[in-house]
Amino acid sequence: LAENETGADPEDSHHIIKLTGMPFAALHEEIAIFFAGCDIKGGKKKGINFLRNQDGSASGGCFVEFLASEDMKIALSKDKEYMGNRFCHVTKSTAEEREYTLAKQNEALQNMKEPILKLKGLPFKATENDIKNFFPDLEIVSVEMVLNEHGNCRGESFLDFATLDEAKEAIKSYKLKLLHRFVDVTKGSRTEWMQMIPSSEKIKKTAEDLEEPIVK
Repeated sequence: LAENETGADPEDSHHIIKLTGMPFAALHEEIAIFFAGCDIKGGKKKGINFLRNQDGSASGGCFVEFLASEDMKIALSKDKEYMGNRFCHVTKSTAEEREYTLAKQNEALQNMKEPILKLKGLPFKATENDIKNFFPDLEIVSVEMVLNEHGNCRGESFLDFATLDEAKEAIKSYKLKLLHRFVDVTKGSRTEWMQMIPSSEKIKKTAEDLEEPIVK
């Protein structure tokens, strides 16, 4: 869209790109650095919309809206450059594509049958209280950590919310920060929970058995 006589773009104009192939751990700061020299409309917190897989995990993509057409031209020149060790693609998009994609994404995220979520990428020192503090206004019935072979948290846990609506509210969160790490909030299920937790319980039992004296 053409700029007006003052040099600023019309208020109803949109300068949007779609970025794909970025590191799954990338957040607002990394994206803003990647597009250094470009003004993001509304700032990096408002002008960036992350894309997620159906389970809620990061897909490695996002939409970014810029303040003016010149910013978008610079952004498009970043196509096929690296962010970290990932080769990124930058393509032109529209407000219609963004809104449609985000609406379908939200629909998929909200399509839940059980109030179970799974956190991935937890610090190994994370506790149940740390996890509950993620969602202070939501009622969590139980939290269970998935353990590694040493009986410590292996970076994953399951959360059982009191209601389906509370689980749907919780999954709106994208990459919550706990200690020094950003944690993925994804869909879970009782089936997956039961498949993973018995192995953790087995680890506990094995450790207890090793502590018992051998009776001849």
